[in-house]
Amino acid sequence: RPSDTKLNIIRRMRNYLRDRPKNSTEITKTCYPLPLEKCIGSTFNFNVPNYVETFVTIIEKYGLNTQYIYGVPGNKRIVTEIKSALELGSDVDETMRSFRVMGTPGNTPGDEDIHIVASLLKEFIRELPDSLMTTSRYKAFMDCSLIQSKSLQLRTVKKLILDLPEPHYETLKYL
Repeated sequence: RPSDTKLNIIRRMRNYLRDRPKNSTEITKTCYPLPLEKCIGSTFNFNVPNYVETFVTIIEKYGLNTQYIYGVPGNKRIVTEIKSALELGSDVDETMRSFRVMGTPGNTPGDEDIHIVASLLKEFIRELPDSLMTTSRYKAFMDCSLIQSKSLQLRTVKKLILDLPEPHYETLKYL
């Protein structure tokens, strides 16, 4: 891989220069950092963002045996480059392939690649304008920790989760 790094950088730069928006009105955000309700849906459930589906699929396919998958950060430069491409409207699957993160023929992602994908997933969730559990329900979730009865506490949390807006609930369920 190191031998073709220079060629990959040149190829990515050419693609970027060719495909970049010509003016600010052409820039459209496909998900980063839109509310879940406005994200492009996945192939199986329009309430789950396509980014979440792609990132989770890669992690499930290649990273389940990786230790500390969410504890070790991915290469910050690559995470930033991929995120920038996605923010400019690039297709998520094609972007992951162009950065050789997904399993392309002859290239199974290694541990470093999986940490990149996990970092992208964490950043996506962290940067949501309204948190996955929603800001308006934050106090109610925190109050659950004060409930003494574990069974009542569990029922209360379950009710709060079921009452989440549909995109939040479906995304949480998928995760």
